Amino acid sequence: MPVLRNRRFWLICLTGWLLLGFVEATAQHFDALRAERASDLAALLVERLSADFVWVPISALVLLLMSRAMERGLPSTTIAWRFAALGVLLSPLSYASNAVAYTLLHDGTITDILLRFTRLASTTLIWDLVIFGGLTRVCYTILLGQRARRQEREQALLRTRLAQAELELLRAQLEPHFLFNALNMIAGLIRAQHAEARHRGAGAPE
Repeated sequence: MPVLRNRRFWLICLTGWLLLGFVEATAQHFDALRAERASDLAALLVERLSADFVWVPISALVLLLMSRAMERGLPSTTIAWRFAALGVLLSPLSYASNAVAYTLLHDGTITDILLRFTRLASTTLIWDLVIFGGLTRVCYTILLGQRARRQEREQALLRTRLAQAELELLRAQLEPHFLFNALNMIAGLIRAQHAEARHRGAGAPE
């Protein structure tokens, strides 16, 4: 899929994933310290990066769907409402990824996964929607930039073709038969003037 071959998108996506994991891990670490609980920042970072990795394929999905919506010429408001609904539908993926990562890293059970999933669904929906909203905005901006660059290339190509057409027209006007006809016309004019000059010279009194 050409739209997913954008290096800038993947760079932003991976950078955002790393930044999100770092911010969340740091926040949890300092929250624990303020509550005078033991906390390991490195372990929290691994946990958050594992849990938040789900945003990478979600980002690819959003970019693909956003590209198709823009190609169809849908209004911005329609796109916004559709992706808001999509964010709500995809939020369970974030909860599931978080619950599975946490349980595996802490040797939990299936019951622990279900309990954490339920707790996250009731506490982090707004945060996940904020992340999803930022993600859709980034994808929209990237696609707008791609469209602008594509239009610039098309305009440059049109200008090049116009210049080539003008050169072809000029070349057609300078083909040998055109020059031959022009030279014949010039030669005819010269002969006519010469004959007229001789006639005037013959008719002059001695």
